[in-house]
Amino acid sequence: MSVMTVKGPRVRDFTGAERSLDVMLAYGEATETLLAMFVYGAGKADPLAYDCGEAWFGRVEVDVSPDARETVGLLGECGEVWLALLGEAIGLEAPRSLAGLVGRLREQDPVALRATLLRAVWESGKRPATPEQLAAAAAGDLIAFDDLAELTGRPASGMRALVEMTAERAASLVVSAVEAFGAVVESEVIAVLAQDARRVDGLAATMDPPALVERLTNGITFELQPDVTGVVLVPSVVVSPWVTLTEHGSYRVFSYGVTDDPGADPDAPPARLIEIYKALGDEKRLRILGELAGGPLGLAQVTERVELAKSTVHHHLRILRTAGLVRVTVFGDHDKAYSLRGDTVPEAARILEGYLGRRAADGHDEEGRS
Repeated sequence: MSVMTVKGPRVRDFTGAERSLDVMLAYGEATETLLAMFVYGAGKADPLAYDCGEAWFGRVEVDVSPDARETVGLLGECGEVWLALLGEAIGLEAPRSLAGLVGRLREQDPVALRATLLRAVWESGKRPATPEQLAAAAAGDLIAFDDLAELTGRPASGMRALVEMTAERAASLVVSAVEAFGAVVESEVIAVLAQDARRVDGLAATMDPPALVERLTNGITFELQPDVTGVVLVPSVVVSPWVTLTEHGSYRVFSYGVTDDPGADPDAPPARLIEIYKALGDEKRLRILGELAGGPLGLAQVTERVELAKSTVHHHLRILRTAGLVRVTVFGDHDKAYSLRGDTVPEAARILEGYLGRRAADGHDEEGRS
């Protein structure tokens, strides 16, 4: 415990007091469209990394105009740009329609919209851009743009193409792409999101925000920073099984995958059970869990200990996190630590016992009826 001595006027120190966080649920056509653009731009190279799979990407190729796909492809190397627009969707009134988002974007000053996209790429880096540098690049100053690329180490050639054209043309392309990608968001998806939101409403009444975030994201947690006043939870079908983390003002925004399928076969093994045991059924992942059993580690530390490529370790950690076996703690804006969630294996045993017990009971019932 630290002790602070204050001389002069009397001070009541509340710096150690617990703070409560606001929790906001945001979903609808607008949020799901932006996440669809993010997934298409980020996942084309590896569609199987997303639960929607190759069929969804094939549908995008059919239902979305070539111009819109080209715009998203152009910016695919910096997919954060679409997440940056989540703030615009979150600010809409429910039901957060696509038309509302398109209208809001069209009302924006084109240079300001381009600045929002640039900010997503460069303001959050370890060598963040200054507001003056971003303003100059957004206004079309290519020298300022190239200086930013060199400063941050993120060339973003697709974004450069957007800066080379007029701000009005760039804004028109972005808004048209958003409008076109709305074609892949079905009403049934919105119904699933609404159903999940009702479930989360119930959980929010009994859980504090960090615990709620960890529950919904299967292991993502964060250290409460002084500038954070709340969290925004964005359920999504298309982003599953990934979690995206971004900001909206003083709020942390978590987009998490909704995987519940109301039409699932009632006799099938629970999806949660399959997910856990699939994650455990790999020697490399078991080695990683063994290292984390000794305490939290960063990605570089895990990579060094298991002697695998960083990209391979990151892939395995994602699977373990999705299965609820690993917790990811975000420190500040960039640093992460991975730790073991010791309650998941006993949970898997209970689910397995429950499933086998139910199937055994069903078998006895069928024998009794025969």
